[in-house]
Parts: sequence; C-alpha cells; structure tokens
Amino acid sequence: MSILVFPGQGSQSAKFKDAMLYPEVVHVLEKARNFLGFDVHTADSLYAPVALFIESVCILELYKARPSIFMGFDEINTGKNEITFVAGHSLGQYTAAVACGAITFDTGLDLIQRRTLLMAEAAKEHPGSMAACIGHNVEQVVRAILEEHEGVYIANYNSKNQIVISGNIDKVETVINQCKNAGLRCVKLNVAGAFHSPLMSNANEKMNAALEKVEFADPTIGFICNTTHEIVMRGDKIKADLHDQMIHPVQWVKTMEVIMSVYGSNMKVYEIGPGNVLSKLIQADSGIEVTNFESIELQKMPEVEVDQNASTSSEGENPANPTGQTDPVTQ
Repeated sequence: MSILVFPGQGSQSAKFKDAMLYPEVVHVLEKARNFLGFDVHTADSLYAPVALFIESVCILELYKARPSIFMGFDEINTGKNEITFVAGHSLGQYTAAVACGAITFDTGLDLIQRRTLLMAEAAKEHPGSMAACIGHNVEQVVRAILEEHEGVYIANYNSKNQIVISGNIDKVETVINQCKNAGLRCVKLNVAGAFHSPLMSNANEKMNAALEKVEFADPTIGFICNTTHEIVMRGDKIKADLHDQMIHPVQWVKTMEVIMSVYGSNMKVYEIGPGNVLSKLIQADSGIEVTNFESIELQKMPEVEVDQNASTSSEGENPANPTGQTDPVTQ
C-alpha cells in the first residue's frame, strides 16, 4: 500500500524534461495544451503553479502506468504500489483531489488556472511578502513576536522547525528582523503577495464561488484533509477542505501526523511531483523515507512526436496573460 503526497508552489525540477518523452506524459501535456489553448511551459512565469499541477499529474500517470520506475518488482508483487491515501500541500490538495477521483484533470486544471489568476489579482491589490522562519521552538518564538505585530500571519506550518509568515511587506520585514534577533534563520520568499493570509480575502471569496459550481465525487481512496486532519471518503468533505484555502494556513505538520498514524511496515510514501520538498519535511519530522521524483531513474525513451498545432477544446479557455506576479514558494 502507498501514500502519495503532492507538493505545492515552489517545487520544481530540471529532471522533468527527461520524463517528457514518456507517452503517458505526452498525453497529459497535450490534453493540458488543448484545454488551455497554449503551452504552459512557454508561457509567462505567472503560470508556474499551473505548470506544477500539470507536471504532478504527469508524474502521477507515470506512477500508475510504470510503477517499476518508482519501486522494485517485489514491492509491486506485495501490493505496495496500491494507492491507499493521498495528501497535498497547498496547491497539491487539488492534485490530490484528482488522484483520488474526486475531480477530473480538466476540472482541476480549470480550478488551478482560476486560483492562479485570482491570487495574482489579489497580490496587485494588496502587495505582500512571505518568509520562512527556521529554528528550534520556531512556532513558539514566532507566535510571541506576532502578538506585537498586526498584519502578519502564520501561513504554513511546514515542520516542527519551519513555518512561513505572510503579510504586509514592511511589517513582515520588521518581524523577520525580530526573529533573527531571537536566533531564528529567516529566508524571504520570492513572491509578490501575502498568500494564505487575510490579504487574499477577495480572491478567496471568488474561488469559493468557483468551487461551489463544481461537483466533487466521492473519492476511491482516502483523502487527508488540511483543515480537519482526518481521512475522508466523501466528495463534499474534500470540497469543504478547499474552501477558504487562500486565507487559511497550510497545516502540513498535522498532515504528517496523520500519515505517521497510519504508516506501517507494509506501506511506502511517494512524493508525486517535481522536486523533493515534502520528502525532506517528512523525513526530518518523522524519519520516514520518502521516494520522490529526484531519486528515481528514468529509462531512456524514443522521442515522441507532439502535435504543436492541437486545437483548443470547446470547454477550454485562453485567458489574458498578465505579468509581474508569482505564486508562493512553500518549502
């Protein structure tokens, strides 16, 4: 049995180009290009979150079609490739919803595109910044400092020793200086907005409205919720978990606790997406070894001809391509 975890913004890998010759990957890329009306990998950097979603689904399809790339045949024969639970970090929750069958790839792609544009719009309306704070007793130290500063919030609980703060640009800078004075290491993230904070409220309301129009099916495998920290088998609970995601913190520490509670000797954890950010967080907090895209060996495949002139599907849309904004880094 396996637990699949899907990364959020900031995860990337130069290695993905080596996977682009696999027919399963080519199929997903063509489907995405048909839906969007453009190739996300040659689009403005604004669309990096959309590219991450697409790449993660590509790697998911590789995992399902070619499990021997990710594990030995003895593990396949003992059922360790059978997906039991899925979990996602921020944007990765949408990928997890696709993986468990709650929504289709097209629906997920449409939602992620809307989410990306709404967050960019909110970042222009309310410019903000984010920073990772790292060190011993980090949550306790940061909470004490934030009590003295309105307008700065905890956006991500990434691990026992790492959280991310988000908020007004100047106020975040002040908090960073105080955190450093308290012995923490702080890294400013290359973002233009205060994601996972109240500064995203307008975008959050619009995203909630978009979610309400989507029917979520009951999943075929367990989905680990970010907000309630439970494993659910109902589509309406997955939809509820995605509501208000833009203004709620990422509770990855709680998600890891759920993973640890169900993890056993007959289970494996796989990070399905570019990079190895979640693998490092899980291994640091739990000691569980995680197989990820960076650690696998891709077989050489013959080049596959890709139709560069594929037409846009009737349900796709080709939005304007605004520039100057990026989505949050979450590692």
